[in-house]
Amino acid sequence: MAAPIPNGAGAIGWLYFVDKIGRDQFSSDEEKFAALLASQCGQIIANNRLFSGAMNRPEKLEHENGVSRRRMEAAHMESEHLFRSAFEHTQVGMALTSVDHQFVRVNFAFGRLLGYSEQELLALSPRNVLTPDHYAQNIEHCEKLLAGENNAFHLELQFVHKDGHLLWGSNSVSLSRDGNGQPVYFVSQLQDVSERKNLEGQILHAQHRLQQVVASSPAVL
Repeated sequence: MAAPIPNGAGAIGWLYFVDKIGRDQFSSDEEKFAALLASQCGQIIANNRLFSGAMNRPEKLEHENGVSRRRMEAAHMESEHLFRSAFEHTQVGMALTSVDHQFVRVNFAFGRLLGYSEQELLALSPRNVLTPDHYAQNIEHCEKLLAGENNAFHLELQFVHKDGHLLWGSNSVSLSRDGNGQPVYFVSQLQDVSERKNLEGQILHAQHRLQQVVASSPAVL
């Protein structure tokens, strides 16, 4: 499911949400939540642009559109509060990662999935929680986002839990840019798909065993 991030009459990007395989569609409440989160992201970006522009022109603050520094700071804080509330309370694991691939923000669901606290993850990077091959695969796709070749990507990757066991995660990533089009951070949504991947493995193993039995059995005329 994807929700547009509004910006006036248009959209400046999309938020992608991925659920475990098994449900045909998201519920209406989940669709409303996705739309709300995307709307709040758009408001945050708009307020940040206004706030940044005003901070760079302090001598004109009281004369442009009658908007004071205090009002803009209040709008900025309100947007941050709304985003933090939505970010923290969703059941989808979410993480913001810098363009040099360091975690800058994670929610509780993301940490719970990998067995880490928020503070522990902020001292780590995706390299620490992905298997080497899948980390390289993830970086390759991130580089394509930075180059403008894609707007988002979705991969099923193998993660390393804090206790050492491996798990599969469905990871959807998009790139957030500032008002000048410069990359700011990657936005990741992560869902645990270990159960489904394990089941697929069992099915493949059973099929292989069946093929071996058939191949070794005498032909029946």
